[in-house]
Amino acid sequence: MIEINNLTDYKINLSSYKKSIEKILNFLNLKNKYISIAIVDKNEIKKINSNYRGKNKETDVLSFPNVFIENKKWDGLDFKEKDLGEIILCYDVIKKQAKENKKSIEQEFMFMCVHSILHLLGYEDEKSEEEYESMETMQNFVYGKIKDKR
Repeated sequence: MIEINNLTDYKINLSSYKKSIEKILNFLNLKNKYISIAIVDKNEIKKINSNYRGKNKETDVLSFPNVFIENKKWDGLDFKEKDLGEIILCYDVIKKQAKENKKSIEQEFMFMCVHSILHLLGYEDEKSEEEYESMETMQNFVYGKIKDKR
């Protein structure tokens, strides 16, 4: 089950975004898992980033894995926990990045969802160069496989 909430003043097609997230979960064989997603603005993400990571700046996404799966890494097989965790996406930053990356907002949103779901599954990109490269490889692989699926 995917719970997605728009906490911004932007008019966002949540059903389209939900379908993108379903594609990701299905591809990763996680279709029966629960994930909560909040879409916030740049002021809210900055507060959350400051409170939880000590970084007083905007960011594109924050991922909060279920406490039972934190410090475990998904092995590509059946993931036992039903609740993967929560993702907080910043619409303002994603919109800006989409323009910089010459993507639609929907494409950037999907890319960031892949990124954040991998975080929920134990992938890291800030601890070491090796982990960064592993996550980037997986992220590009998954995004490449699902981006054109209708």
